[in-house]
Amino acid sequence: LKYPAVTLNPLTTTSPRGIGLSDVVYPPSSQDTSLMLQQGRGGPTRPTEGSSHSVEAALMTSNYVDNIMVYADPFHNYCVALVVPIHQVLEKWAKEGGIKYTDFPDLCDKAEAVKEVQQSLSKVAKPAKLEKFEIPAKIKLVPDAWTPESGLVTAALKLKREQLKAKFKDELRNMYA
Repeated sequence: LKYPAVTLNPLTTTSPRGIGLSDVVYPPSSQDTSLMLQQGRGGPTRPTEGSSHSVEAALMTSNYVDNIMVYADPFHNYCVALVVPIHQVLEKWAKEGGIKYTDFPDLCDKAEAVKEVQQSLSKVAKPAKLEKFEIPAKIKLVPDAWTPESGLVTAALKLKREQLKAKFKDELRNMYA
């Protein structure tokens, strides 16, 4: 088995059938993972992983990514992502590639920039052993940083998923159109 069955601790596990029942966990289906990503739980947690946000943590290792929120609509079999790129890195890439743009938001809307960042996400996903459905099929580059002042992250810089989904609902919907 790729994901061995694990018996959960009955004292610490909340079962769908009630507290205190021991359950066996089987490998998640892509639909389960889609729901987990949508709920902000980050996808399946493998035994060697410590964080439920392991998908986002893996994708954050891309040189282009300042912040990322992976989102999965339960009615689709792929996920998408909102990506805040690192200004200096993306601008350096654009300058070296001869990409013309008027300002950073304009650069974030360029198909070439989106493609470059998406390819970098695919490259970091491979050594992280992410499954195909854990790698965003489409991304939207968001030019403005997510800060506690913007209300999109906490003081500890954790994502406020509900606020992000509300603010970027049109962008998320368009990536599934």
